[in-house]
Amino acid sequence: MTTLSSRYGVRDMSKILCFTGKSESGKTLLIEKLIKLAKEDNIKVGAIKHTPEGFSLVNEKKHSGRYRAAGADRAGLVAPDIAVVFVNENVALNRFLFESFLNLDIIFLEGFSKEVVFPKVLVVENAEEIEYPLAKDIVAVYSEKKLSLTLDVPLMHGGALPAFLSWIRELPHLRLALHVNGENVPVNEFVENMLHSLILGMVSPLNLPGNDIKTIEIKWIDS
Repeated sequence: MTTLSSRYGVRDMSKILCFTGKSESGKTLLIEKLIKLAKEDNIKVGAIKHTPEGFSLVNEKKHSGRYRAAGADRAGLVAPDIAVVFVNENVALNRFLFESFLNLDIIFLEGFSKEVVFPKVLVVENAEEIEYPLAKDIVAVYSEKKLSLTLDVPLMHGGALPAFLSWIRELPHLRLALHVNGENVPVNEFVENMLHSLILGMVSPLNLPGNDIKTIEIKWIDS
């Protein structure tokens, strides 16, 4: 079967999944476990933590350091006035700017409950923390212990992490293609990543209904 990727030469982009929940609900621990599991399967993985209260590089081990220790290829911190990316390899400047995360297979985000439009996993300690109805961008609920609930989305638990990772790997890829006057224009990896970063950077902060983005279309209209 001819796919979009094979027909137009569009490279699959990173799968991005956001984990939300109250403080100390176990988000960082869950991401650490998934990173270790992913690396066992030779999956390139990165993780970014949202720290709205700010951070100090002196205490960096408290945040992204845990991701790096778990084996993440990239680890990032995002605060209101600063963002930092830690790369576990030597890279050229252009790769650092535009490929630090977008050349990975999976990217885990922690926090960002209202700031991004990516699919989200709600991490809870118990059933009482789940607010109904679930937000439209919640695609799964996770608890370290197994909960006896019936939900409209998958309910994951700490005893089935391999199945959880397999489910994540089956999530749809983000894809980017450039069309000019209706014709596909091949772009190299550097330009593709630059456009991908720019477009998502513009769209993510927007207050879109339900934060439910399926496709993004940008048109240059001759007026």
